[in-house]
Amino acid sequence: LLQRLVELCTVAKRHNVKVILSSWYYLHTFWFTDEKLTAELLGLPLEKRFMYFARGLDRILEALRERDLIDVVAFAEIFNEVDGMEFRGGYEANSPSKEHLNSIRLLHEEALDFLGTRHTDIRFALDTCTARTLPDLIPRNAQVWNVHSYYLWPVYKVFEQNLMGSDIDLSDPAAYAPVQRFLRRDLVPFQAILDSRAGRPPIKHDWYRRIWLYRNLDPNAMPELERLLLENLEKNIDLYKQKATDAAEQAVEVRDELLPGVPLVLGEGASYCADCRLRWEERSDAYWDVVEHAARAWREHGFWGAVARTNAGPEDPVWHEHPERLQRVNAVFLGEEPKLQSGRCCR
Repeated sequence: LLQRLVELCTVAKRHNVKVILSSWYYLHTFWFTDEKLTAELLGLPLEKRFMYFARGLDRILEALRERDLIDVVAFAEIFNEVDGMEFRGGYEANSPSKEHLNSIRLLHEEALDFLGTRHTDIRFALDTCTARTLPDLIPRNAQVWNVHSYYLWPVYKVFEQNLMGSDIDLSDPAAYAPVQRFLRRDLVPFQAILDSRAGRPPIKHDWYRRIWLYRNLDPNAMPELERLLLENLEKNIDLYKQKATDAAEQAVEVRDELLPGVPLVLGEGASYCADCRLRWEERSDAYWDVVEHAARAWREHGFWGAVARTNAGPEDPVWHEHPERLQRVNAVFLGEEPKLQSGRCCR
């Protein structure tokens, strides 16, 4: 793992790319780690988790510093989406006790103080899944706020419908009848998805359901599904633009009250990586219109950085198929808005 990190940061430095260091362990990574490590880390009591991972982050930063790679770090954070952690009540817990939230905040602040003392040249961030997060959870000594806003994710609800609810029996064809025309005839049973994780700690039930749904997509139905999603986006385009604007305004409002002067970053957002075979987003003028609007909102509200779109990993074909679209969104965020030549991109 250290070798891979060093390689990543070496290439980042060569190309003047900045890296955000973060841990997703208690959200996703434990799905994949070996049983011994999983048992050890999930067995840590809450009061030890922040400092345990802070010390691990400290070792990572020291390893980079020893190799003259510390300057590739844009900022670092102990946990990704700390407000969605199971130990704070999960994403759905809207009213946990104030005492519990304050205890988490104090643990977070202690760990951030430890890191800030050890690495005075690095900014240490708070990372939340939403701008309208719980104020009592926000550490007052965070030096960056990494806000997430999936303002375009709801476009997929026209397909997912109510199938994510734990009260829906996916073994009953009647439950998925409204979208059956998009699914394979030889369905992988929902129980098979659950069985594939046998012996592992549970994950959010709706993720099992999403895995089941997209695993069972019929490739021949993809064009129709993409038309459905595109029509939904075009019909509600003003709503999705407003969601992006609202998120920017909310982040500034909360930041100014609790973390005045701290830089804001949109570290995750836009849509949802449902299935790599679905390519309708980047081929849609409406999609790029919305993400450009969002980039303008982040810029106008003083955000320090922002992701251009949901998926822009090195394996993403958009780098080769629509590079000018990505460049334009980036230029919009930087306040340089070149006119897009007509005919360069189409659906």
